[in-house]
Amino acid sequence: MIFRPTTKFLLSESFKELSQKKAVDKITIKEIAIKVYCYGTVCTICEFLVNPTKISAEEFANLLEGALPECLKKYLYETK
Repeated sequence: MIFRPTTKFLLSESFKELSQKKAVDKITIKEIAIKVYCYGTVCTICEFLVNPTKISAEEFANLLEGALPECLKKYLYETK
């Protein structure tokens, strides 16, 4: 089961981690990944809902999950 985050949540979690290490003056790959994944996911979901497709909602959700950048998985998956 995955948690559906918002861009604001992901950025705040990313900044918490960065502030514990050191201040960074430039944008990071993780910040770009967060924006690309969140914004891209919203657009992709809208397209899926508006345009008929031959894949099920479950298959579509699996594709979105598969597109998740590796650097974001620790923020989105439940860990035990």
